[in-house]
Amino acid sequence: MYRLTYVSTVRPDIGQADFDDILIEARASNFANRVTGLLICDGRFFFQYLEGTEAAVEATFDRIGRDARHFALAVLARGPTGGRRFPGWDMAFENVEGGVSFSEAVFESIANFGSDAAAALIDYIRAADRAA
Repeated sequence: MYRLTYVSTVRPDIGQADFDDILIEARASNFANRVTGLLICDGRFFFQYLEGTEAAVEATFDRIGRDARHFALAVLARGPTGGRRFPGWDMAFENVEGGVSFSEAVFESIANFGSDAAAALIDYIRAADRAA
């Protein structure tokens, strides 16, 4: 099993219909390619955790990288992992709103990862929070 975790910045001109399209496209593609994972968005940032075979995850990430609805992709972690964290979830989704911060939503979503990807993301978010 292989995983890739990244964050990116949402283009300011996309709306709810774009977010809905992203989720529909991701679920269909991931199902076809046996990729599972998690997507968190707060309207400003995306955090995504992808898992599957290395070829499928890297092909998915290449496709994501060409998507103009976001920019400044930063890979937090990639490589082998012990097993799926999201079995049966073509794409779990968390839309952060209602006073919950992006970092709080991500921390809650990855609390049970117990992996270097979680640690890398937590470090990244804490640094971003300090810089804001």
